[in-house]
Amino acid sequence: MIGNRLREERLRLEMSQDAFSQHCGVTKNTQVSYEKGRRSPDTTYLLKAIEIGVDVLYVVTGRHVPAAVKALTQEQLDILNYMSGMSEQNRADLVRVGRAMYDANQFRRMAPANSLS
Repeated sequence: MIGNRLREERLRLEMSQDAFSQHCGVTKNTQVSYEKGRRSPDTTYLLKAIEIGVDVLYVVTGRHVPAAVKALTQEQLDILNYMSGMSEQNRADLVRVGRAMYDANQFRRMAPANSLS
């Protein structure tokens, strides 16, 4: 199954087995064996595949990365990563600060230009 999905992703990206395998650091024969399900790719290979746009979640699980997650910037992903290492209280505090900053920004956008002087 992983092999079939890996092949689907390669074809979606319109890449030959040669080009795909070269980018991912394996031989064409290894690529063929992955796609035929005779071998499974390792994490190094999958990380390189991500760099060229492969939906590795789909390859491994059969589920696509949700569109909302794909739309996140690296900065937004970094913030989520930082939050995952915080205590529950720190996360709640960060959300409150973020909401206050967002609300202040929205207020400035809505206020007439001459009323803030």
